[in-house]
Amino acid sequence: MTSIPFTDEELVVTEAMLGIHNLYYLVKNHINMYADNPKKDKIAEHPHKEMCDFLQACKEEPNDGELQEYLFITPRNTQKTTCMEGSVIQSILRDHDAEIIIDSEVYGRALDRISNIRNMFESTRFKKIYGDFSSDRGWTGEELFVSKRTIVSRNPTLSGAGVEKTIVGVHCKEKNNDDVVGADNSKDEAGRAKVKRHLDLDGPVVGTGGKILNTGTIWHDDDANSQSLKRFPPHRIYRRSCYNEDNAVFYPDRVWPEGLWAPNLLTEKFLTSERDRLGIYLFGCNYRNLPVTEENQTIKPEYFQYAVPPAEQTTYRFAVCDPAFSDKANSDYTAIALLSVTADRHIYIENVFRIKTKRQGDILDRFIKLKEDYPNLRKIGIEAVAQSRNIAEDMNNALRLLEKDWRIIPIKTVSGDGSKVDRIKDALQVRYQTGMIFHHPSMKGGSYEENLLRLGATQHDDEADSVALAFKEKDFLYYPARTAAAKDGKEEKTMQDFIAESMIIGNRIKIGGIMNRGSDKFNLGAYNRIHEQRR
Repeated sequence: MTSIPFTDEELVVTEAMLGIHNLYYLVKNHINMYADNPKKDKIAEHPHKEMCDFLQACKEEPNDGELQEYLFITPRNTQKTTCMEGSVIQSILRDHDAEIIIDSEVYGRALDRISNIRNMFESTRFKKIYGDFSSDRGWTGEELFVSKRTIVSRNPTLSGAGVEKTIVGVHCKEKNNDDVVGADNSKDEAGRAKVKRHLDLDGPVVGTGGKILNTGTIWHDDDANSQSLKRFPPHRIYRRSCYNEDNAVFYPDRVWPEGLWAPNLLTEKFLTSERDRLGIYLFGCNYRNLPVTEENQTIKPEYFQYAVPPAEQTTYRFAVCDPAFSDKANSDYTAIALLSVTADRHIYIENVFRIKTKRQGDILDRFIKLKEDYPNLRKIGIEAVAQSRNIAEDMNNALRLLEKDWRIIPIKTVSGDGSKVDRIKDALQVRYQTGMIFHHPSMKGGSYEENLLRLGATQHDDEADSVALAFKEKDFLYYPARTAAAKDGKEEKTMQDFIAESMIIGNRIKIGGIMNRGSDKFNLGAYNRIHEQRR
C-alpha cells in the first residue's frame, strides 16, 4: 500500500494544532527553536514535560466563576520562565481575545518578558506555523495588541507591571506574577508587607473567573510565596527542589528516586560549586526552595566553630550510630558520628557519615574499620529502640566469633519519648550556644551542618540524631583527666560532671544558675564563672 505524503500546508496545520494543544511540544519545538537561543538544547522531557503539563492543567482547570490561583516554584536555571512565557503564548494562540498581565518585582523585568514573547511571535517560522499576530495598534516593548483580536477592548493582549508600578485602569483574564517575590523585597517585614499589599490588588484586576499564576522562588518562610503554600490546595502547587530528598518532604505520598531532581540541568558538581559560592541561605532559596532564616533556626551558623583536637591534650574518641535498615528511596539513613572529647570539656565532631543498608553486617563492617583507623576509639554505641533491642547483642556475638576484644554498647531510647527534633534540640542546642562543640574543618558547609540549620524542615534528621545520641545516656561520653596525676581509677570523669544539674522543663532548658531570671536566655557570665570553678 502506497502512503500519501502530507502537503506542506497540512504539515503546518498539524504543527500548529500540536503546539496549541500541547504546551511541552510548543516550548520544545516552536519557542525554543532558534539557532542562537542559548537555551535551545536545555528543554528536555525531564523535567520540562512535567512542568509544562502542570501549567497547561492550570489553564484547563474548569472555572465556575472563582478566582483561581496557582504556585509554580522550581530551582533556578531550570527554564521555568521559558515555560511560563510559552504558557502565555499558548493562551494567546487559543484565545485571540486574551487579556494577560505579566507582573514582576521590577517593571523592567516584566518588559523583558514581553519583549521575549514579541520576538517569538515575529520569528519567520512561528509566523509560518501560526500566522502573523503583529498589529499597528500596539506592538511595542510595553504592550501588545494582536491583530487577530475579535473584540474591541482598551485592555492590551499583553501588558506589564511591577511592584513599584501600580496597575491603573487595566484589567485582565490571566495574570502571571513572575518573580514578584524577590530577594530584596523579602529581607524585612516592611518589604514582605509591601509585596502582599501589591498582590492583594490581583483580585480586582483579574476578577471572577480569572486565573493567577505565581512563578518564582521562596525567599522567606513568611513571604507571599510561602503564604501561598499554606493557602492553595495541593493540586494548584508545583514545588520542586534540586534534591529529591527535599521533594519527598514536599510530597511524602509520592516515591522519589534518590539523588537529583534534574541532573541533566543541575549537576552535582554545579550544585556543589553554587553552594560554596552562595552560602547556605542563598543556595537554599535558589535551588532548594527551602529558605533558612534566623527566625526558623534552632542552631544558627554563627554557633559553628572549626578545629581539630589539640595535639597537646589527651583525646578520647567515641562513635555512635543511629541505625535504619532499608534501602528504599525515601527511607531513613544509617548515620554514624565520630566524636572526640578533651579534658577541657570541648567536644570535637570529626566526621558524620550515612549509608543505606538492610544488613547489620554493613554497619558492623563500618565499626570494625573505625576501630582499625582509630585505635584509641574508647566506645562505639548504637541506638537500641524497642523494635531493635538486640542489635548490639547480635553484633557482639559476631565480634566474639571474629575474636575481637571490644564490644558495641546499646544506647537505649524510648520510642515516642518526644519528637526526634525535640530530642536533638535538647541534646545539642545548649552545647552549640555555649561554644562546647567544634566541627572538623572538612565539615564546613557539608550535609551535617545543613541538617542542623534545617532541623525539622528536612525529610532526614539522621546525622544530627546520631550526634545527639552521644548525650542520651549519662556515662556514654566521658572526659580524660585534666592532669597526669589523676590516677587510681579516677582518671576518667563523666560527661555529666559539668551538666549533671541540667533539667528539661517543657521546652525550656535550665542549667543550675545560668539562666537569667524569668527568661529563656543564657547568662553567659554566670556560665563562664561556673565553668571556671569546675576546671
